[in-house]
Amino acid sequence: MVLVGIVGIEDPLRLGIHEAVTDCHKAGITVKMCTGDNILTACSIVLQCGIFTPGGIIMEGPVFRQLSDKEMLEILPCIQVLARSSPKDKKRLIEKAACLQQDCWHHPRWHERPSQVCPRRLFHGHRWY
Repeated sequence: MVLVGIVGIEDPLRLGIHEAVTDCHKAGITVKMCTGDNILTACSIVLQCGIFTPGGIIMEGPVFRQLSDKEMLEILPCIQVLARSSPKDKKRLIEKAACLQQDCWHHPRWHERPSQVCPRRLFHGHRWY
């Protein structure tokens, strides 16, 4: 058996995505990405389009599923990317975000930017990087 070659392809971002994310950030809107893609693909995308900011957390769905409700509410303001996520993960993320929004005046971190709340880190498996 002989390896002839390896090819990699990447879909380019749609035109205007980076500018749209920048406009959201300027308006105080937090942008989060939930994807079924693996964590390396997700990292590449969020870095290209400007979703990831210093202090943000990139987490995988299997790890997200193991968080308790209390842990999730604490970490939610910092999560910017949920990779390898299932539809149930996305639903839970939205439900918890809605809970925080309803009680946002009582959550001391909700209105702060991720860089003010969390040290820069990448959550992969059970380790912080």
